[in-house]
Amino acid sequence: MQIFRNTCPRNCYGTCSMLSYTENGKLIKVAGDRMHGFTQGHLCAKGYAYTQYVYNPLRLKYPMMQTKRGSGNWMRISWEEAYRIIAEKIIELYDRYGSNLASGYNKFSGNLGLLHYAVEGMFNSIGPHTKSFGNLCLATGEQAVKESFGNLHSPVPENMAQSKIIFIWGANPAVTNIHQMKFIYKAKKNGGKLVVIDPIYTETASKADLYIQIKPGTDALLALGIAKCLLVHDQIEKTATEWNGWKDYQQLLKHLNLATVAERTGVNFETIQELATLYGTIKPVTTWNGLGIQRNKYGGVSIQAINSLAALSGNLHIVDSRKLSN
Repeated sequence: MQIFRNTCPRNCYGTCSMLSYTENGKLIKVAGDRMHGFTQGHLCAKGYAYTQYVYNPLRLKYPMMQTKRGSGNWMRISWEEAYRIIAEKIIELYDRYGSNLASGYNKFSGNLGLLHYAVEGMFNSIGPHTKSFGNLCLATGEQAVKESFGNLHSPVPENMAQSKIIFIWGANPAVTNIHQMKFIYKAKKNGGKLVVIDPIYTETASKADLYIQIKPGTDALLALGIAKCLLVHDQIEKTATEWNGWKDYQQLLKHLNLATVAERTGVNFETIQELATLYGTIKPVTTWNGLGIQRNKYGGVSIQAINSLAALSGNLHIVDSRKLSN
């Protein structure tokens, strides 16, 4: 029996530390590593199932070719034939157009190991070609955060346990980031509240103290409505007037009609006011922007509006006696 310490290659936030048990060169068990401070010896269901992933009899091990296209008629071909078909197509496109720009590929998620990046190395070796650019999951939100703050700042995830309120906008960590949930539960155990804002009643929403069912794509409007309530009740960060763009932002809030906000978001005025009270009177507050918020034409604006709300309420950078920031 041998034990190897490694990291899960799946594309998620946990980056779980794993212990792989092998016997005679065969993987027989995968477990979490208790020495890892964040995951603390736990994996998700996909992590525990790695032995099935490796040895499943239905795992695709050989190249398959469909003839004709769309027929559903797949047949196994040799690796040599697969290489030949792909290479001949690349050469044919080069001869037809005089460059490799017609050869394009798209790869993104999945298991992000070394072989995942071998594709880029191969295409880079043939010179200029076509590929997608950016991050399909979070490019819009990433740019919005940079525009809001000038850089990408990620607080220590364990600090969430010290929050008095946690706002989760459009994320479902109870399913997609299970290791973070223990810090949310710890916050709740310490008297903190969990607020979930999401069009869908998710597993995370079922654990919330307050669930707000918002109309899809209206997150920016709700954030601005909450901000307006903070401004009206003088519950804003005192240094806000020194921010870049403050006058324009202030005018936007002054002319915002809360009745319109309620109608378009599906969140009534009383609830908007309640959310503003939570943001304005309780600290520290953690705000979690989910990936789903940015996947519409208002995505960047939504992330910026929520970021501005966190800053306006004075919750952007809070340090307590234990030097925990949110």
